[in-house]
Amino acid sequence: MFGLTAQVVVRCISKVADAYKLDRKVKRTFKPHGAIAFDDRILTYKLDRMELSIWTVEGRQKMSFACGKRQLELLKGQHGESDLCLVKGKFYLMVVCEVETPKPIDFSGAAIEDKRRKFGHRRSNLQKKQTKSARRKLKKISGVQSRFQKITNHRISKILVQIAYDTHRAIALEELGGIREAPVKDASRERDMRIGRSTN
Repeated sequence: MFGLTAQVVVRCISKVADAYKLDRKVKRTFKPHGAIAFDDRILTYKLDRMELSIWTVEGRQKMSFACGKRQLELLKGQHGESDLCLVKGKFYLMVVCEVETPKPIDFSGAAIEDKRRKFGHRRSNLQKKQTKSARRKLKKISGVQSRFQKITNHRISKILVQIAYDTHRAIALEELGGIREAPVKDASRERDMRIGRSTN
């Protein structure tokens, strides 16, 4: 009906099956441009030519790709599936790579805090201007900050898991939902009440 090859059908079925692993109570829906996982049968890389061969509904196509020097080094350990994603009108490949895991190091939050302050300062300046150009830049900064936070959280979680694994310890998770809405005691009022009770 759709002109798909058998392997692409297998990948589509796998995506649907993965979506229902959590539960089957809610019907899952998928966006027209949602990511699909490509395996070695329908996507191959030629790193020496910076080229890839990918299956499409119009047949297999060869095209060039761009990546940084570090990403190219990581691609040498490419293994398993690659997710093809459409992000703000541009196509990206999220690639699974096997690399040697370095030993965990002590983590400092100074650089992250500095980055957070810079984002906050830029947002504050742009919000004061209230121009069309400023709003466009704010939207762009929002995406950059979101990706930075997501990558940083991922790195921190990997470090914590590796430390726990190496030291044979467990990791406990706590639900902190609603913690910002928790009532805060008024220390001065509580002190006055204690003084009032002591004098009566």
